Amino acid sequence: MQELVTPIGTTYLGCDPGDVYTLGGLTINNNPYFWYGDPPNYTDWFLYVGNVFPYSYGLSTKHSESGIYNTSGTKVANTLYDFRFKSGTTNARHRTYLYYCTNTANRQYFAYPRVDVCDGTEPSISDLINGLDADPSFQSTVQDDNRGDPMSIQKREVRISHINSDSINTGLVAHWKLNGTGYDSTDNHYNGNVSGTAPSVIDDTTSMDFTSDYIVLPNDVGYTSQFSSFCWFKHDGAPTGGYHIIWGGQEMEISIPAAGALRTGVLTSAGRFCTNSGSGLTDGNWHHVGFTFNGTQRVNYIDGQHVGTTAGITGNLTYTFANRTMGRYGASTSYYLNGKLRDARIYDIVLDATEVELLYETTKTYQPELKQSEYGVFTKGKIVGV
Repeated sequence: MQELVTPIGTTYLGCDPGDVYTLGGLTINNNPYFWYGDPPNYTDWFLYVGNVFPYSYGLSTKHSESGIYNTSGTKVANTLYDFRFKSGTTNARHRTYLYYCTNTANRQYFAYPRVDVCDGTEPSISDLINGLDADPSFQSTVQDDNRGDPMSIQKREVRISHINSDSINTGLVAHWKLNGTGYDSTDNHYNGNVSGTAPSVIDDTTSMDFTSDYIVLPNDVGYTSQFSSFCWFKHDGAPTGGYHIIWGGQEMEISIPAAGALRTGVLTSAGRFCTNSGSGLTDGNWHHVGFTFNGTQRVNYIDGQHVGTTAGITGNLTYTFANRTMGRYGASTSYYLNGKLRDARIYDIVLDATEVELLYETTKTYQPELKQSEYGVFTKGKIVGV
């Protein structure tokens, strides 16, 4: 774990301005927050719960479940306010963020934000504490493109805006979700072109299946002297050429030799630097693989854990090049991937070990538990009796 920095800023959990009344009156609240302040401490995860009552609710009493819970399910603090809907309200939005923070080294992590209609079918506090949100069948599917696209919550439709996940999106310059296209979901639009048939498949989540097909990416994808590169990989069978090619060619390589190690490489003005580390990647399960490069050192990770470091790399990084591909080794016709990929990302910064573990935890197919991390919060918003 990173050394804990001195916390600065204020944690907020709220809902849409102008759509709710303060409990016990008819005053529209234009800046409604269930909670603002500091978490009980800065090293554990906490569940924050706020409630919005129907318009007909005439009391000033908060819901008994509103509060802040530790990972044992104990309420450790009360939230400040609950609200009730303004007459005619048909939409609700969840707002969670860290504000007034002046320390760029500070990190606050949010996980599993959700809104539930409380009609007897909603999960209990115990359900959430014990990992219901980790079950993919209960997770909301969100398109985080700032357009307020719909997400499905247990067969209900609500409207939401972009869910802010700055803790793993800072420095993100390209993000290919691999939902059947080579579309980059960041504002940079480093879109790739699919060559051959790479169908979208559903295997606990959206992924793409590659054999002799591949995606040709732009020559330049937003980094220069340093970067971090990660992707989820699942082995299907023996790859053409003996290596599962995730990224290629030699200028920025992630590949999986048939024996199951992680192979990464970069090309600089001083030559090619490529090594293998780790094992177990050809067992047919999903694995999160990737590496960081700070200009002189390359660090490999498997499933959020450090598996190898190569130091002493010299020369200037080759960061723009033709035949940057996903699923094939550059322009080669001898080396391809035989497996599935999903959630491919490139950052123009070097993620540290804590951030890599967080990226793994928040994007993996099945997440049985929240791991302790620096200044962590997971949140829940409830809509009572709409």
